This record gives sequence, structure tokens and C-alpha cells, in this order.
Amino acid sequence: WYKVARFEGILPSSKSQLQSLVKAKDYKYVKKDGKEYFMRFINYLSKGEQSPFELVQKQIEVTLINNRKMELLKTMKEDLYRESVVKEEIEIFKK
Repeated sequence: WYKVARFEGILPSSKSQLQSLVKAKDYKYVKKDGKEYFMRFINYLSKGEQSPFELVQKQIEVTLINNRKMELLKTMKEDLYRESVVKEEIEIFKK
């Protein structure tokens, strides 16, 4: 999966031209600025539709790992606090 922005300048800029190109399902040859592109659109999603898993998989993994890290840090902080209280390394002052 690729976002349309990746092909900016290669693909037609008008929305209607782009939609007809994507819906055609056959191979397209585009030559621009001395470069040649051979492409075929197998599937496409419009903005606002649910992203395919393959596109967001890495983002999901990073989010899950960050959540686990935050939980671990929270647990470590609580353990350190409890340990310090037991060893009387900190004092709790009450008003």
C-alpha cells in the first residue's frame, strides 16, 4: 500500500483523472521528467475509509510497545517508592 502523495507529480493532479486511472485496473505507463513508470492499481481506498492492516501494522506495533514501556515504568516507579518507604529512605510529611 502506498499513499497518493508518494506519487505526487507523476499521477494526474485532478481528482477525476486520478479516479479513472485507479479504477481502470490495467497497467499504466507514465513517462515524466526523463523517468519511466510502469504501474498497476490493484486496490485503492478513499480518504476516510478504514486503513488496511498492512499499512498501519508498524504504527500499531510501535503504539503497543510504547504502552508496555509506560506500564513498566509506572510499575518500576511504584516499586521504587514502596521499597524506599520500607527502607525508610523517604519521609512522608502531613499537614
